[in-house]
Amino acid sequence: MLAAGVIITTLAWFPSFALWPFDNPNFAMMFFIASLSACVAVLSGHRKWWPVLAVTASIAAQAYLTFAVASAGLVLVAVIVGLADESRAKGGYSWLIAGLVAGVACWSAPLVQQFTNAGGQGNMSRLLHDNAGQHAGFGFALKAMASLATPSPLWWSQDISVRRNLWHLLGSTPVAFGLVTLAVTAASLVVAVWWVRSRELVGLAATSLLVSVVVAATFALIPARAVGLAADRAANTVGVDVPLIFAMFAAVLLAWLTVICVIAGTAVRLISDRHGTAGAAEGQPPGAQQRARQRLISLSVRGAAALLFAVAVTFAVRQVAGYAGSGTGSLRVSVALGMIERSLPKQRVIALSIFSTRHDRYSMNLGMCWALIANGYFIHKVQTGLDRPIPEVAVVLHGRGMTVRIRKPVARQGRLAAFLCR
Repeated sequence: MLAAGVIITTLAWFPSFALWPFDNPNFAMMFFIASLSACVAVLSGHRKWWPVLAVTASIAAQAYLTFAVASAGLVLVAVIVGLADESRAKGGYSWLIAGLVAGVACWSAPLVQQFTNAGGQGNMSRLLHDNAGQHAGFGFALKAMASLATPSPLWWSQDISVRRNLWHLLGSTPVAFGLVTLAVTAASLVVAVWWVRSRELVGLAATSLLVSVVVAATFALIPARAVGLAADRAANTVGVDVPLIFAMFAAVLLAWLTVICVIAGTAVRLISDRHGTAGAAEGQPPGAQQRARQRLISLSVRGAAALLFAVAVTFAVRQVAGYAGSGTGSLRVSVALGMIERSLPKQRVIALSIFSTRHDRYSMNLGMCWALIANGYFIHKVQTGLDRPIPEVAVVLHGRGMTVRIRKPVARQGRLAAFLCR
């Protein structure tokens, strides 16, 4: 339920997550969400989930660097708690051996590349040496966390990737709000340990606090140029690299879920304490009262997760309702697709841009992307670094009309910069 709610919310917030599931950040995000669920399971006492966590966290860390430290933290905390549980239970360590074998298998290729690279410097060494220069800073990381955690335009943006002023919005919330977010998450862990006394809730709160702190520290080390904060304004041509905030978005969602579950658990505890007092007066044994309390708390946590799932589904349906699948939108997609197929019958890799001053830009973008992909086209969404020129397609919406401009590749020096698929 936890993973499903986070995935559906991510799809509603960033629909391109589903258009390119094979893209490194999107691929890593899926396995990072799975890692969160597996870590909560291990912290709740289900040690057999640790091998799954070792695999999913390894894939997330290798697929996209933003998830690397957080994934490592999840694995480390889970194995420490698992070993502590195992020492008390005096059981076997088959789960630990299976996880270690799986982890070694996942990291065998990167390690071989690191130590056998012909140039004498592997990818891991390059990452350490190429991390010089101006960074975003912990202050900006806290601002970004606060911007995603507190009500802001980022919540109801139809697609976060179309926000041209995204880095301004991320840096517009005071740092204090980010500190409050971390403080509230830490307070939730304390309440779960000392008051609610639910192991499942403690595991959720501990995972949430760990991810929030580590992701904030990771975000602080992002190059300033990647988030539009470089001192040299001429270098700020890229703007925000949207996938960089995927991990931060997952951390914020987890924090919200934790707070909701702790509030629900606290309410259940207060109610059960009153019933327990009445039950003690009637002669009920303390053990029965404790079991009833744990059942109520467990149900409240599941109810909070179900609430997140329901809200996410509702939001996703609302987003999909804007798809250009009927009326004028469907006609525009059909006409534009026909022009592209007639002009570029053999060019299957294109760069697509949608221009409009109205809200229909988002729905037209989704309609065009889905139609082109279904008809065998691949939409290149990388701005620079193409090894060969590709056709550029620009769809301009004006009123009820539409103009489709197609520029075929021509031989020229340098590399052709492709438009982002927006």
